Amino acid sequence: MRSLCNALEHILGFICALAVGSFTFLIILDVACRFIFHFPITWLNELSIFLFQLTSFTGATIALRKGLHFGLGLMVQDIWPKLSKTLQPIAIVVVAITSCLIVYLAIIMAKQAWNSTYTTLPFSQATIYVVTMISAVIMVLFSIEELLERSTTTPQSSA
Repeated sequence: MRSLCNALEHILGFICALAVGSFTFLIILDVACRFIFHFPITWLNELSIFLFQLTSFTGATIALRKGLHFGLGLMVQDIWPKLSKTLQPIAIVVVAITSCLIVYLAIIMAKQAWNSTYTTLPFSQATIYVVTMISAVIMVLFSIEELLERSTTTPQSSA
């Protein structure tokens, strides 16, 4: 399970880095074309938005794997340090359940948007919902991995 999750994290990292690099390049190109050359390229804006959304979902999935997702764990550890070991698995389960809900909603949204294309791009608007669904499925997998890892580690006794 760990090797599968490691491979998925590396693939997501590559996709996220490629999307951020492309997004940055396209924004610079868009600004140059509009303000220097006075020649707007209409599809750059929509593609930039798509790449930003792609980066957000892949980045959120990577952040979950690294434990940086939303800071609830840090808050619990700081406020209630003695309850942290009990509340951390609950937070992981909440993330997994929320991710399952996102999968369900992304499927519904993808079905609704399947025949709708972007104004200037040659692919369906459902593509971003498919990306959202895949990211949420991987978030569930990462949550399961974390729960399994916590259940198999033995608590260390103080010497």
